[in-house]
Amino acid sequence: MPPKDSAAPAGPVGASAGSFDDALSLARALGRLVVSLGEPPSPSEALTDADAPSVARRERVRRALRFAVAAARRASLELRLADGLLHLAGRALPPDSPLRDEALDALIGGLDANGTLSLDVRRAASPGELLALAQLLATDVPGERPTERTAWRSWSVRITPKSVPAVDDAAALPLAVRDALDRLAGARSDEATGAVVGELLQLLATPPWFADPAVVEAVALGVAGEARRRGSRAGRLALEAGVRRLLTPAAVQALVRRLPRSARRDDLMPVLARAGDLAVQTLVQLLQDAESLTDRRVCFDAIVALDAGEEALCAALQDPRWYVARNAAALLGEMGVVEADSHLIPLLEHDDERLRVAAARALTRLATAPGLAALQGRLADAAPEMRRLAASAHGARSQGKPSTIALLAALESEPDEDVVLEIVSVMGTLASPECVQRLVRMVREEGSPEWLRDAAYQALLAARGEAVQKLL
Repeated sequence: MPPKDSAAPAGPVGASAGSFDDALSLARALGRLVVSLGEPPSPSEALTDADAPSVARRERVRRALRFAVAAARRASLELRLADGLLHLAGRALPPDSPLRDEALDALIGGLDANGTLSLDVRRAASPGELLALAQLLATDVPGERPTERTAWRSWSVRITPKSVPAVDDAAALPLAVRDALDRLAGARSDEATGAVVGELLQLLATPPWFADPAVVEAVALGVAGEARRRGSRAGRLALEAGVRRLLTPAAVQALVRRLPRSARRDDLMPVLARAGDLAVQTLVQLLQDAESLTDRRVCFDAIVALDAGEEALCAALQDPRWYVARNAAALLGEMGVVEADSHLIPLLEHDDERLRVAAARALTRLATAPGLAALQGRLADAAPEMRRLAASAHGARSQGKPSTIALLAALESEPDEDVVLEIVSVMGTLASPECVQRLVRMVREEGSPEWLRDAAYQALLAARGEAVQKLL
């Protein structure tokens, strides 16, 4: 018989319905985790010794976390809050939807209280990431939450705030700059346009304006925007030449410094894209030096969007500062630079666990054959997260019999519950006869923990579907 908490296999559904159902299950599991973190002790727990409530609470949280991790292995999550509606996996759920329950409402309440517009969770997000997300959403802070808490992301989880503080100080621009920008819009001939562009560039060379990010942004967006509006009309060539002349190292540095606080980021990104590797190198430097979480997130997303600077990022993997190398590894994974696998693989042997994990996550994202093969060899790593990712790599690109042998051997000696759950899940993915036989024994072992028997049953469902009933 399956464990009592195991769900029966669902009936035949289309791919989109299955995707929605899995996403809904993940959202509810995260909601239950949020609830478990905020639940006070029950009256019976409060009447026992002082340590009992905290022990019982830890067990509730651990149980909720296991279900959330299991749900994350089956699905990713894209959740948006807009116009009073919850948009989950592309489907709108109004407040009176029968699919809304206490757990889902708890997740929505935590996101709303945190000033969140959207939540994205990648498939196979780590237990630590899911727990950190739930802790953020379960924390009850009176009044408005600070922006630093709304702008939050990890390797597999990203929260997008409803609004990001931006500074729109166009009114504070020097009068000479505002006057020149007004005349630029009215210039009609090539000669008149070129003269105003030259005047604006001369103003940027005048201290202290050349170092003022707001002034440099106003001129860059003014010239680039006018070039876009002109199309093929007179003055276009002068405007395009002006943009090229404007993008000096000093100006690019000013624009990058402006980016986290700009009210016009969407307009600024195409200008930075024209600076190519220079913009990426400057963004990488700001990412290394930024003290604000919001600034780091803006820089990270901008580098990914520009999709350039691979050589600089590969070189940064050798930086002696661990956080610089870690950020470079994460960016290479996000950008899908598959050629970087040869640079990332050596980091799997690094003494610093943080760098090993960053490289392993990037290689998981790139999913190249050499990268996954190297990662599969880390099943005996000292860090539990490394062992979990190594097990996951066997599921992403199985080596057949060697993968089965390696996972079964690792299962016998693995002390970490999260790694055990990953191994069990991958055994269901491999579905080899040896894996299936071991899973059947795990389900039948009455003395095994309930969470382990449930995980084994779910893995059997993945391996054999409805035929699992005959196996048991």
